[in-house]
Amino acid sequence: RTAVNSRNRIIQRYMPLFAETAGRIVDREVGAVKRAAKKHLRNMNSFVKWLDEYYGDLPTEIRKTFLGLLMTYAETVREQVGSEIALTIDSMPAVDKFVNDYLDRYSQRHVSSSLGQLKAIIQETDFDQQFDAIDQRVNEWQDTRSGKIAHRETNQLMNGIAAAALISMGYKRVWRTQGPSSCPYCQALEGKTVMGADEVFVQQGDFKPEGAETPMAIYGMRKQPPLHQGCDCFLMGV
Repeated sequence: RTAVNSRNRIIQRYMPLFAETAGRIVDREVGAVKRAAKKHLRNMNSFVKWLDEYYGDLPTEIRKTFLGLLMTYAETVREQVGSEIALTIDSMPAVDKFVNDYLDRYSQRHVSSSLGQLKAIIQETDFDQQFDAIDQRVNEWQDTRSGKIAHRETNQLMNGIAAAALISMGYKRVWRTQGPSSCPYCQALEGKTVMGADEVFVQQGDFKPEGAETPMAIYGMRKQPPLHQGCDCFLMGV
């Protein structure tokens, strides 16, 4: 369990940094949406146009804000993965490429989520209640979103970095849980090993291992943890 404990310590060390960085993005986003709502919301077409323009530009800001932290985190995780397989990894283009690609994907996920929520409110809420509904939603973002981002992305990014490093070095990848307290879905994957870059731990579709009461719907193949929201499993190398 030494490696798992080390991974947990890295996540706990970086999670406040991720939350603080995400918080800066969310605070700016919330302020911009509130100002635009006051200015444009009487003209719905004008507000929707503003939303499309603002969120079209936001990925660039997200990337600029997060890049330094993600590169530092990647270096820390890369060193940890190297120590687990008794190798010194000074640099690794595959990991740097993964981080850049990941940041592009994360930026799009963030924008898609925000824009989707706001447009749904506009479509589903009576006109005279839209301003209050939007204000309430962005206030919720400000209260909780940065913490959710930090929890999700530290784990997901760690496993992605580990996968990129292990694949590039030709190592097998092993699914590891936190222990017997993990859910039956994750427990079923404990110790499962894959080798090639295209091999997966779980195929798309219903996943119902022994001990699970109901099937879990898997959307997209799982080549690494997390398996589900809140999953804290790790990818190790052998």
